[in-house]
Amino acid sequence: MVLSLFFFNCQIKKNTNYNYAGYSGIRQIESDLKKALKDKKTAIYNYPNLGTSFFLKKGKINGVFEIIINNDTIYYCNFKNNKPCGYYVFKTIHPKNINYYNRILPLKPNIDFGFGSGFFNSQHEKDGFWRENNQPCEQEGIYIKGKKEGIWKENCFNDIGGYTIYKNVTYKNDTIVSSTEK
Repeated sequence: MVLSLFFFNCQIKKNTNYNYAGYSGIRQIESDLKKALKDKKTAIYNYPNLGTSFFLKKGKINGVFEIIINNDTIYYCNFKNNKPCGYYVFKTIHPKNINYYNRILPLKPNIDFGFGSGFFNSQHEKDGFWRENNQPCEQEGIYIKGKKEGIWKENCFNDIGGYTIYKNVTYKNDTIVSSTEK
């Protein structure tokens, strides 16, 4: 009964007629998403030729928002009323494609939490082990209730010298307390 009410109240929008990939298709997704958010739509959006799908409920992102290119998950996050909860992944992709797929992610609500992967708790805070790729540095370590804690491994590439600096950075309550180069 509840399931049937959901389907009657949810308009399913499936966009399969976009046979082209790349910029034109991405612009279409961007346009559809902006309009749906503004008009507070409830619908499932699926763009199989562009590897993108998301669900809106009354203009808020609810459920999984994902982008899959060549069977590789580029972006994945579960949402509850525009806020992240559960597993998150956002991979860097080839620079020539980055502008295409970054355009899909709306500025409002912000659903881009940086390149990396990890978990959001029920209060929508980063929690547990995270890997982050904030160019030119890659970091991995633990978040506790949205704050960096303990020893984080940090590898930063130096463009000028062409070498990588390896560090262990210790955080307490999201503040650096010490840093040692390896």
